[in-house]
Amino acid sequence: MNESVCYYFLKGTSEGDASIQGFVMIQSHQINASKLFESIPEGKVFATIRCTNGAGLTHTCSSDGVKIVQTPPSVDNVLLEILTTSPTQYETRGHHHVNNTEIRFRWTGFNSDEGVHSYLIALAGDQISISEIVEGSSSGYSYASFTGLNIDDGEYTVSVTGINEVKMYSQKISANFVLVTYPPSLTGESVITTWTKRTSTATASWDNVFVSTVPMYYEVSARLAEGGEGDLVQWQETINTRMEIVLDTSEMPEAGVIVRFSVRAISHSGLFKITHNNLFVLP
Repeated sequence: MNESVCYYFLKGTSEGDASIQGFVMIQSHQINASKLFESIPEGKVFATIRCTNGAGLTHTCSSDGVKIVQTPPSVDNVLLEILTTSPTQYETRGHHHVNNTEIRFRWTGFNSDEGVHSYLIALAGDQISISEIVEGSSSGYSYASFTGLNIDDGEYTVSVTGINEVKMYSQKISANFVLVTYPPSLTGESVITTWTKRTSTATASWDNVFVSTVPMYYEVSARLAEGGEGDLVQWQETINTRMEIVLDTSEMPEAGVIVRFSVRAISHSGLFKITHNNLFVLP
């Protein structure tokens, strides 16, 4: 059997090109060869092996090319959003979340010339730390979630890290949220109502009626409560704890009417508590 003599060269544009390195002889028993680059070539790099036996017969084989990557995915334009949901008609506000069994989120903006192959997603809190690698889109939004949870109220962090084809990790991008699964509570204090006949002004005040671990806002309504709910006199959304309305007493019955104030305290997690108080008004 004739001993084979093997040569190899590398190229940066196509098979058979020797612009990066010309033929270099290697021993027939070698099973690998390498090239140290002085600078990183652009585009793909191909390796070609040419084997020639003692009879002068030659066979050439080339790789399918490889792109040399030195930088991880860029995070300059990344946007990470927690997709909060509420079990009530009130949307969550700020960074508050109410569902303690599932966290959904989406992201976009990880950038790499070679594309982003996958993502490392993670959820961390006082008593939890979980992560997994998921596939995603390198353009548009990618979506993911952690399900089957049973986490306590508190502060948590969701993070996403982009991974390119050569397993280089980007910087970690994080978003925080506050989990609150309980509505505001009643303190036992009542809504205070007053009537000022001189100015025909009905006033309701609910300072210290509600308490919550997160910010609240209020929906307040006033109705003439004759024979049930009655006509709506005024409705407003407010962060204040006082409401004044001026009533038209010209058509008010001499026996007076009842003004029913309803105050609904809504936390930024979308949960609420409601209380009422009546005010008897004489014209």
